[in-house]
Amino acid sequence: MDFSPSGIQMHFSRCLDRFETSYLDCFFLEYVEPGEVDSALEGLAYLEKLKQQGLARNVGCTVHDRTKFFEDSRKRCSGYHWDFSEDATLGALQVGMELVQSGRIDLLMARYNMAHTKAEEALFPAAVRHDVPIVAFTSTRWNTLQNGHEDWSEDLPEVGTCMSFALAPKAVQVVLNSTRTEAELTQLVLKAGKMEECEIAKWRKYGCLVYNAKSTFEMM
Repeated sequence: MDFSPSGIQMHFSRCLDRFETSYLDCFFLEYVEPGEVDSALEGLAYLEKLKQQGLARNVGCTVHDRTKFFEDSRKRCSGYHWDFSEDATLGALQVGMELVQSGRIDLLMARYNMAHTKAEEALFPAAVRHDVPIVAFTSTRWNTLQNGHEDWSEDLPEVGTCMSFALAPKAVQVVLNSTRTEAELTQLVLKAGKMEECEIAKWRKYGCLVYNAKSTFEMM
């Protein structure tokens, strides 16, 4: 995303036109990567002016290192490959920390689920200290958490279970999920809710198994 004032204004205007509204409840600068924090902060300064004009109520950023995605997608004829390596994960978390501590954002969007939990270590506590709510995404780990693990003999998580786990940390106020079917949506509405500590521990154990399976997705 272009974080310059002109780039932001163009995208912002498109959003207003698309939703046929005079203001936005929230506007995110997408995928702020390592090395882009300064330019993102400049963009946020411009967005502050839009907030003062009543055009945006909240502004935020999303963090997720995608450099590897672009490098590999150029080499492949089809499909995508995201970089979930340790370096990429730590880079995204560091960017999130800098943005939270900047005092410029109202919200931060970050990846979090049973198998991607590193945000709990420093990013989430910082978000709580600075009163920046977290919007978590990929709560089902791209619908792979429901697939199980050969060393897991207990019940498997459903969409509602994944959502409840993602909502458990104090820092997380919103969890995004795109259900695939009407049945999933119904199950989500009926079962998502507060999760007890014993359940959190259970699903954290499952998430560690998934992480240690050495699949494409790495721990965050």
